[in-house]
This record gives sequence, structure tokens and C-alpha cells, in this order.
Amino acid sequence: PLSREYHYGNNFGYIVAFKPFGEKEWRRVTVTNPEIGRYVHKDESMPPSTQYQVKVKAFNNKGDGPFSLTAVIYSAQDVLLLACLQIRYWAAHDKEAAAQRVQVSSQEYSTKLENLKPNTRYHVDVSAFNSAGYGPPSSTIDVVTRKAPPSQRPRIISSVRSGSRYIITWDHVKAMSNESAVEGYKVLYRPDGQHEGKLFSTGKHTIEVPVPSDGEYVVEVRAHSEGGDGEVAQIKISGEQITSFFLCHIPCKSWTVTLFHGY
Repeated sequence: PLSREYHYGNNFGYIVAFKPFGEKEWRRVTVTNPEIGRYVHKDESMPPSTQYQVKVKAFNNKGDGPFSLTAVIYSAQDVLLLACLQIRYWAAHDKEAAAQRVQVSSQEYSTKLENLKPNTRYHVDVSAFNSAGYGPPSSTIDVVTRKAPPSQRPRIISSVRSGSRYIITWDHVKAMSNESAVEGYKVLYRPDGQHEGKLFSTGKHTIEVPVPSDGEYVVEVRAHSEGGDGEVAQIKISGEQITSFFLCHIPCKSWTVTLFHGY
């Protein structure tokens, strides 16, 4: 762009003229922003890598200046050098203008869309883009996210030591109508203060884990469903001698107190 000292008048802008080799007529486009230094011409009928002649001149309210020297460029040249992909997605009940975007490299063929609403229909399309702008979008596909995982956390009802094992028991988690049905449970057995440990999967409401040989361990229990993992319930266990009490309700309306001695 020309510096302001060379504008010499109001209504300053540029005229971009271009034509393919072999044609006589020049096409002209007016760029009214005096500070801009580039123009992108979009035409889906334009073949890629076609040689064009281009020249530019400035104008103001007094008239036009001289054309620049003619340059030779190729259509879609930026696409070959800087191609990337952009995924758009928006909820079916939202307007397209509210679409979220994820950018990926042109060398990638998949990506993960995160923080979507559960049990919601989404529209998704893909476009290529580069410094020249966006290409035409792909056809739109519809996807429906799964229901949310159960919000209820398991209720651990007993932790009983039996020899070298602990038997952990919990109540069944019942999913609500707007939540995914429980398919089983995940149990993480880890040292207290650490995030990693041994992961178990079970379809039952009880599991046996080793008595810790050193320090305390945490047993985490969560329901697993098609929509993901639910909230975590946890209990701490150790290798020290313990005494555990728990109550069992008997149908005859009496109560039994059972005492378990640790070893």
C-alpha cells in the first residue's frame, strides 16, 4: 500500500486488473481500503494452477494513477502451499452462525470434538482454508451425541478384610431417564496421593483387591455407561489391623450386627 503522503486526495483506493494468458479482456476489481495490501479473488469455476497476468493502480477523487508492472501469478497457488482443514459443528437447535470451529493440519484425517452437549443432534461440515480464505464446505452430516453418564455416584456399603484381600461392596447405580444405562463399574486401586494405579472392570457390585503392603491405598468406584464414566466414590484401605462394623437389614425387621476382625 502507498503511504498516506502519496494519496494526494480523498476516496483513495486501488484497482486490481487481471486476465488469463491468451485472453484480451482485463477484469477489474476495486479495493476501497487504502491500507490494505492484498486482494483475494474467489471463483469456483477458475481452474487451479492457471497462469494469470495481474497489475494494480491507485486512484482517488481526482482520477487514476498509472498501472504497476504486470506480474504473473497462478490461481490457487496458496492452496498448494498452505492448505489446512477447518471443521465446523453446531447444535441442530442453534443457528449456523453459532458454529464452533476446529482447525487441523491438511495431513490429518480425523479429530476429536470435545465439550459437546449430551443427547443432542449436531451438524458437521469440513472446509479447506489457507491465506486465500475458505474453500467450499463439504456436505453436512448429522451426528447425535449419547446420553450423559449416570450422575449418581456408587454408595460403598462395606469394606471387609479377609486374609490378604479386601472385599469392597457398593450399591447398584440407577440411571435417570435422561442418562445412559449402567453397563458395569470401573474400579481404580491406587496408592494414596498418586493418580495412577491398577484399573479393574466388573459387572458385579463387589470386588476383591489386595491388602496394601505399605501405606494407605484408595479404591475408587464409578459406574460406566455408553455415555462415559459417572461420578466417583472412594474409600481408603491400609495393611494395618482394623475392625469394621456394618449393619444388614433383615426382612423380619430385626437387625444383625456383624463384627469382622482384621488379620
